[in-house]
Amino acid sequence: MKNRHYGNAWKNTIILLQLLFSVLLLLSVFMVAALNGKHMIDMDNLTNQSYVDSSYYSYVYEQKITELTNFLMTRKNFETNGEYDSEKPVNVIKYARSGIIRNDTEESYTMTLVRNGASAYWMYDDSSISSTEEYDGGNDKTQFENYTLSDLVAWSKEGYVQYSDKIEEKYLPQSGISIAQGVQEGRLTEEEGQELYQALAKTLDRIGQEETAYRKALNEFDDSETNLSYVFIENEQVIYTNMLEDTEEDITSYVFGDKAHNLLDYGKEKGSYLYCNDKDLKFRSNVKGMEDYYYKYIDGTMSGIGNNAVFLVAVDTTFPNEDGFTKAKSEFMTLHPWGMISIVTIVVSLLGWIVTLVYLTLAAGRNHKDDKIHLNWIDHIKTEFFFLIFIVFSVLILVLSFSAASYEWDIPGMLVVVGVISFIYDGVFQIFYTSVIRRMKAGVFWEYSFTNWVYVSTLRVLGTWKASVRVIVTFVFNALLFLFLAYQFFTRRHLLGGILLALQIIVIGVIYLRDVVQKQEIMKGIRQITEGDLSYKIPLEHLHSDSKKLAEAVNSIGDSLHLVVEENTKNERMKADLITNVSHDIKTPLTSILNYVNLMKMEKPESERMQNYLNVLEEKSQRLRQLTEDLVEASRISSGNITLQMTRINFVELIYQTAGEFNEKFEAKDLTTITKLPKESVVIMADGRRIWRVVENLYNNVAKYAMAHTRVYVTMETSEQKVTFSIKNISEQPLHGSAAELTERFARGDESRTTEGSGLGLSIA
Repeated sequence: MKNRHYGNAWKNTIILLQLLFSVLLLLSVFMVAALNGKHMIDMDNLTNQSYVDSSYYSYVYEQKITELTNFLMTRKNFETNGEYDSEKPVNVIKYARSGIIRNDTEESYTMTLVRNGASAYWMYDDSSISSTEEYDGGNDKTQFENYTLSDLVAWSKEGYVQYSDKIEEKYLPQSGISIAQGVQEGRLTEEEGQELYQALAKTLDRIGQEETAYRKALNEFDDSETNLSYVFIENEQVIYTNMLEDTEEDITSYVFGDKAHNLLDYGKEKGSYLYCNDKDLKFRSNVKGMEDYYYKYIDGTMSGIGNNAVFLVAVDTTFPNEDGFTKAKSEFMTLHPWGMISIVTIVVSLLGWIVTLVYLTLAAGRNHKDDKIHLNWIDHIKTEFFFLIFIVFSVLILVLSFSAASYEWDIPGMLVVVGVISFIYDGVFQIFYTSVIRRMKAGVFWEYSFTNWVYVSTLRVLGTWKASVRVIVTFVFNALLFLFLAYQFFTRRHLLGGILLALQIIVIGVIYLRDVVQKQEIMKGIRQITEGDLSYKIPLEHLHSDSKKLAEAVNSIGDSLHLVVEENTKNERMKADLITNVSHDIKTPLTSILNYVNLMKMEKPESERMQNYLNVLEEKSQRLRQLTEDLVEASRISSGNITLQMTRINFVELIYQTAGEFNEKFEAKDLTTITKLPKESVVIMADGRRIWRVVENLYNNVAKYAMAHTRVYVTMETSEQKVTFSIKNISEQPLHGSAAELTERFARGDESRTTEGSGLGLSIA
């Protein structure tokens, strides 16, 4: 069975494997991307298994620090003396600009630890508490800037109604007069009213959410609910902390007493810590990357909370409480091992996908029965339309992927979505890819394209026109298109015009180059045929239009010549066979005649006339015998049925020997031989018997047809690898044919045939 590995079972198995590898590859890539997005993969230390030493822990720590600093900021906004102050005045102009709620008067505190649920607030003993000064009226605009905190929070959560550039005022500022009324009464200008409405809208958009976050943070950073401990000191007057498990004396001693130097040690005892002291510019942390993150994202917020601050955040790495750190640890221990598994799976599945794709490339269009390329029905779809379908499908898959990514998915859910999408897309990709490969293997990629259909149809129409008309139309069309595109690019500066102009030039160049190559291919075929290779055929696969027609005509001429030559060869072979057979039939009785003539001559007849008759009979029989041998020799030569026995021969010596044998005949006609031969030996490779026959026939031709009393010139010239022998004489009879005609069989210079000879001597030579 041929190509068993191209059978349907093999193909179906490889297709399923390729789909499996594709799904595994995309799932693994997504898993690695998801884990990397969660900072669960340390690219610089993939083997790390420790949660506390991981980038994920650093990421969670950073988020908690950010949440804590935001919480401290909201405490500054919403608390007075460490307690939530619902009656705290809020200047909407200032809050809209900075997000900070501040009293206009200074506050001073006594050193007293005030416990407030999950946190504590410290006041110095030597300071007296002074409340915010009551509103004294002030200027008219200031009366409308301040609102009660509780009113703004309630208003923000209930929602507000805005008409054009005004807000429906459900709550009034501390002045007790609405902004609209203030504008009507002339206490506020239109511009001041607009500014207040804008500031009020920004405040209402934000303050309710901030107050909700504040309440959540109170619970989140409760010392009994979290593994995170924090201490914040502001100007050595205010401390925020959730370290309520310690006594007041411990906290005091940590901050202001003999244990002040141990505040950092406290963080180290917990496990992970961040310590920042603005006074001596010290920063300490054993959490990876924390220093860069702090100064990049946190330092500015801390400056807004207070100046000359001492800030400590410590996390108990034994994680005794159930909080965000504990949940993150559980997630890390569950998902982190999949990081290394996913990376290995990416490598294995990618290699598997490539190997199966190579197999599908080799197997596309083939089967186990033969080596031909077989096309499917889908391969007959026009190439451009086929690509367009695949591109549209790819765009739809991309849109679907983005749409799915916009939803909130957990990792298992997203893995299912990614697996389904990758399975569908890779299946369609296989259909598209193998179809393209089959088209390329079958050489129909261009043939089955819509562009080619238009091109061929155009050529078919143009083919009905005269060549001159086609050339003129083509030239005019290209010239007009060139001018139009040049105008678009050089005058109107359209980039598309420049691209199309360059494309036109390239296409024209390619067509011209193709025509040159086609003409060279045709000329090569003509040369082969003129040199005698009548069976040569010009390949037609890559020829088009007139070039293809011309090549077909040349191939037809070659076929015709080949048939003629074969017919002539067949006729010559038949003639040779006939001559050989006839000569053989003549040779047998002729031998008998010669034998009987010899027997009769041995009887010595007394009659002189009888003796003459026998001599004539013997002479004519010998001539007939020679003629028969010449005919057989000529037939063998013309049919190629001859074998040469090549040996080393001294050609000069052979010429001298032959000349010696013809001395009598030459003297009988008074022929003077002028010989010019090399003095040294000239050795050639030849068949001794047949080269002697050649030279003999030449000398014999001179003896028969040379004019008496003339000279005969015999010369031999040598070069490095060639010897030229010539013998020249003056013919007794005028010659009416060319030299080529004289070497044909039965051609004779004596057309009256009064001299001896068969007309085969020169032909054999």
